[in-house]
Amino acid sequence: MAPLRGAMRALVVADGEVPGRVELDAAWPGWDDGIGLVVAADGGAARAEALGLLPDLLVGDLDSLPAERVDALRARGVEVRAVPTEKDESDTELALLAALERGATDVTILGAFGGARLDHALANVGLLALPGLGG
Repeated sequence: MAPLRGAMRALVVADGEVPGRVELDAAWPGWDDGIGLVVAADGGAARAEALGLLPDLLVGDLDSLPAERVDALRARGVEVRAVPTEKDESDTELALLAALERGATDVTILGAFGGARLDHALANVGLLALPGLGG
């Protein structure tokens, strides 16, 4: 599916289960066509890199990545937006909001489910009700 004229596709990568590129390509041909922005939610940076994608922005409390990995991403030109651990939003919510702030009109989230934290998966379901996603 081609993006609409004037649309900006963003990919938010969370730290849940993300299939490999071969599996994604087979199940969802074109899943990464026209992506203009990649936002990693904390440990989602490692998931993005495993897909061969360098995030444009890393958002979160950075409790899922070693400091050396964060520094290496910064050195590669990734903007890092660190937030306090004590917060009301999940890292994935912050990444989604950052994508919208940067003008995303079409957002795909990978890694929203699976992983060790059921509370994160449930919070990610709640993202569907964010007022900023209307339309």
